[in-house]
Amino acid sequence: MSDVITSTDTATSNSYLLCLTDDNNRPLIKATDGRRFIWNAQEVFRDIDPYFIHLGLNQADHPTTARTAGVYQLAARATLAQIFEAWSDNLHRLCWTQAQIIDFCLENQSWLESGFCLFFLIKKSSRFSIISRLLNLWYFLFGKHNKNFFVVHVRVYSFGLHISVNRFEDDTILNDSFKRRLLVPQL
Repeated sequence: MSDVITSTDTATSNSYLLCLTDDNNRPLIKATDGRRFIWNAQEVFRDIDPYFIHLGLNQADHPTTARTAGVYQLAARATLAQIFEAWSDNLHRLCWTQAQIIDFCLENQSWLESGFCLFFLIKKSSRFSIISRLLNLWYFLFGKHNKNFFVVHVRVYSFGLHISVNRFEDDTILNDSFKRRLLVPQL
């Protein structure tokens, strides 16, 4: 495992994280048709946070191509917004679809260790809604571009996988003494 973030990694620098992957062990997330979403993936997740419904995240998304990812462990206290925004001011580039998260949890179980929490950045799908697209434009134009971004948390328990979601702008400071990892697309 690598202990520094190099130029071939997802990010060239991020003082909050310790890189756990290199070119030889990056997880691959297969291409998806975008039709699967977390709320309907009870065969993968034993416990699904009902907040997915409350936030309107119980919908399919767009098809995706295969992507590799970097896995990083939290190395300093920070909010999730600080961590992700240190990579890119274009958060869309750092997002996964729900179908990709499901695929990752099925195909890359070696990264899902007991006691760890794995974070994924997602955005609300605008695939089926003109209103969602207009709201995205409005948020972008008026500086509220983070309202449609969310952070998904996958935890491993003895009974199976638990998945929950929080708004991106949640300002909770994550403590680096807990086992927290982030999965970020290789850009």
